[in-house]
Amino acid sequence: MSGPPDPAFGSAMVVATAIMRAVSLPLFVCRLYSRLLPRWRLSWDSYFLVAAVVFDLVQWVLILLSIHYGYGHSYQYVSPENTLLTAQFLFFAQPFSVWALSCAKISVAFCLLRIQRRVPTWRMFLRCLIVLQVVISAIINYFQFTMCKPFRANWDGRTPNSQCVDKQTAQISIFVSLAITIFTDLTFSLLPLSLLRDRRPTHEKVAICSIVCVGTLATCTTIYKTTIVTNFAIGKDILVSGVGLTICTNLEMQLVIIAASVPCLKRPLEKTLRRLGVIQPSSQHDEPDVQQSLQAVGELHPQSGGPDGGGNLGCDCPTRQTA
Repeated sequence: MSGPPDPAFGSAMVVATAIMRAVSLPLFVCRLYSRLLPRWRLSWDSYFLVAAVVFDLVQWVLILLSIHYGYGHSYQYVSPENTLLTAQFLFFAQPFSVWALSCAKISVAFCLLRIQRRVPTWRMFLRCLIVLQVVISAIINYFQFTMCKPFRANWDGRTPNSQCVDKQTAQISIFVSLAITIFTDLTFSLLPLSLLRDRRPTHEKVAICSIVCVGTLATCTTIYKTTIVTNFAIGKDILVSGVGLTICTNLEMQLVIIAASVPCLKRPLEKTLRRLGVIQPSSQHDEPDVQQSLQAVGELHPQSGGPDGGGNLGCDCPTRQTA
């Protein structure tokens, strides 16, 4: 077949998205394990994180199916039937992607809400963010499903008597949704900084800073997506121009899932810092104010005898009972 060489980005997308999940899924499993053992302690942040991972895996399967049928290849090398199937899988992957990202952010919000539940202003602000996130996701889904009529025209441009919004309106709606996403990403990534004002051990501050760094990377990824959207909207070959957008969207989702799971690293991080001599072993009398505040929110058990007894950053890691 004459024409430019086939870029064949499909394999690269499979490898890239698989590597992302090879990092995020083990962290998610560790967090879930710490909430299930030694006893069941799942709360709203864990439930929403589970929902986020489920939505993410569903959209990933749809992306892999679209790659199988030609996504990442130039349209000149893909049959019309496979092009139609690719567009259909990509369309149905979008709502799952939106809710995966939304549920992961809500998980972070509920985690912060549980930690600082005694501060009325903090509690009201986080609840407003949760409602805003749900409303935004619902509006984005509405525009996705009503972009073209009849419904099949959303992925099949050859549908008879089809009517779609003009490209300028579609591009504006995409940029507005990206701007809102950047705002929520930045807000959720900077919120944990307020926890550093409290008296906390060094290893907890390191964990909080890790959450902030991962959330900031997710924000940067969303900002970079705005430049890709421009090329995607005006590109002639959607099967190729959409590759960068897909990879950035998946990267953003995995970063948010990692940010929601990072608190589970508190206990291994503490052990590592102790072995390196960075911190000293905690005692029953260390950080009394921190211990009392953690007991107040139910994240530290009185019988554990110190800040090592629970996941005070939203992850109840199992502890070993001593005689």
